[in-house]
Amino acid sequence: MNKNRGTRWLWFYTYIGLPFSILLVIMYLGGLPTIVHDTLYSLPAYLVLGFIVLLLYTVSGLRKRKSWAYKLNWWVLIVEWLAFPFSQTAAYILEEWLGYPFSQNISVLFNFALAYIFLAMLFGLAWFLPNAIYFKKRWYLFDKQEKALRRMSS
Repeated sequence: MNKNRGTRWLWFYTYIGLPFSILLVIMYLGGLPTIVHDTLYSLPAYLVLGFIVLLLYTVSGLRKRKSWAYKLNWWVLIVEWLAFPFSQTAAYILEEWLGYPFSQNISVLFNFALAYIFLAMLFGLAWFLPNAIYFKKRWYLFDKQEKALRRMSS
């Protein structure tokens, strides 16, 4: 195992990427009541607020290289991966790049499911997979026992 792996992406992810995600989620929350035609006290709003808390907690732990933050980050990546197809960026990709709807003869539900699967695969390959590989290879940065061994050996 190569312990001299770079951590520039970790720094960018922790100090730029996740805070930017928090900002995007807050902006999404601002448009949520009009999207769901409901009040701010709807279930989607609570889910989004919960995700903001999860992001804030994860950022605070990743900054200190805590092992619980490493584990929590996997949940952040999974939630981002599954939630991305519902974002405004995904809607833009569908409308501008793909000319959504794909076909007028296909039912709306099938069209939605096809679009969701396509966008989840696209986002998974572009964001989730590279981050999963990166964090899987750098687990030792967050493991307390490993840090203690490194201190004793140096």
